[in-house]
Amino acid sequence: MTDQITTDPTKPSERMRAGSMTLTLGPWIVAAVLLAVLPFIFTNNSSITIMNQMWITVIFALAYNMLLGQGACCLSDMRSMRGSAGSPACTS
Repeated sequence: MTDQITTDPTKPSERMRAGSMTLTLGPWIVAAVLLAVLPFIFTNNSSITIMNQMWITVIFALAYNMLLGQGACCLSDMRSMRGSAGSPACTS
């Protein structure tokens, strides 16, 4: 049992693409810069208040979505383990 999982860099499917980090991080960096600059563009107190409320709502919606996603996972796991005695709680 000394088999090791190795990658062969000569195979294109097992080689990292050049510039893959730039492609994945680029939109996040642009979004972070945009969010940092927006309060300086919209300087009214009302616009800053509205932006603040919007982001509070976004965070609430993401948290609620995560809760619902986890709940759906637990329900599907519990349905599949219905007949087994002593089934564990949702671990995923």
